[in-house]
This record gives sequence, C-alpha cells and structure tokens, in this order.
Amino acid sequence: FLSEVEAITGKHINNEFRRHIHKTYIIGIVEQGKRIISCSNNSSTITEGEIFIINPKQVHSCRSESSIGHSYKLLSISPSVMRLTASHISERHEEPPIFSRIHIKDKKLSQKLLKLFDILRISESDIQIESNFYDFIASLLISYSKTALPIPDVQNQNDSIEKVCMYIYKNYADNLSLRELSSIPCLC
Repeated sequence: FLSEVEAITGKHINNEFRRHIHKTYIIGIVEQGKRIISCSNNSSTITEGEIFIINPKQVHSCRSESSIGHSYKLLSISPSVMRLTASHISERHEEPPIFSRIHIKDKKLSQKLLKLFDILRISESDIQIESNFYDFIASLLISYSKTALPIPDVQNQNDSIEKVCMYIYKNYADNLSLRELSSIPCLC
C-alpha cells in the first residue's frame, strides 16, 4: 500500500496556489512560517508545528502569509489506502473518512507525524514505516474523523448527473453556482 502514499516536502514556498482539488487526502505539517488555507469561504492560518488536512475533491486555495514563504511536509494518501487503514484499525468495513477540520492543533499528533517523516527519510524497514504510519493514522482517525456519508457511484447514475459532475470537474477553479449548473443542456 505504500505505493499509494507519497511524502512531499516544500521549502520556502511563497507562491499562491489558486482554487484547486486533489484526488487524495493531503495531510501535512508546517515546519516554518505560516500557511493560509481557504476553503468554503473560511480561511485558516496554520503555523509552525500545526497540522492541516484536506479531503479528496475538497476545493481549496493556499498561500504563504509572507513573502518569505513557508516550509511544510505532507502526505498524499489515496482514498483506498485511507479506507483500508480505517477498516484495519476498526476491524470492520469502513468508508473513506471525512475530516471536518482543516486545521489541527495537537502537539502529540504533530510529534507522531514528524516522527513518521523522519522514519520515511532514514528507514529501509517497511515494518517500521507501516507501524508508524498506522500509529499516526489511527490517532488521527480516532480523534478527528467523522463517518463518511455514502457517496453514490457517479458511473451508475444517469447521463445528466454525469454531465454535471464532468462540468464541475472541468471548472472547479471557477465560482460555480446552482443556476449555472442547472443550465447545462439535458439536465431536465
């Protein structure tokens, strides 16, 4: 499963990332400076040692608070890995989790995430990496996730729903309105 988990480091990032989405969970920690994440008309300022979480397909933008930039480390985790991990931890079938908070201030959890990044950097032992990954994700899920609502499979829906989803996917960076979506041909 480690092939569906990617560790990414950003150093002295000072550019703005306009509204966008990810197909994966983004779970990161700010190492230096301040990162501002905007989502659903709310902005959160994540400072050094604090965690940020972005759910898959959650429209957001992010930037540094200053021109000096900020540095961070993050994990990009596929929804299937999160679902399997949640199922493994709970010992029953789970849907992919949903995190209602983007900004988490939790020193113990931050320490576990930093330890995981250190192990990813220096260890060649898959067992050690997986053990620390499960420890971090278990703590995160138990403390901060909420049960996901079932999401219908778009491919089994009618053509109208597929057209709307495709339109949203192609235009996610724009401010879309229900009026605009309802004007898509053949939505009747």
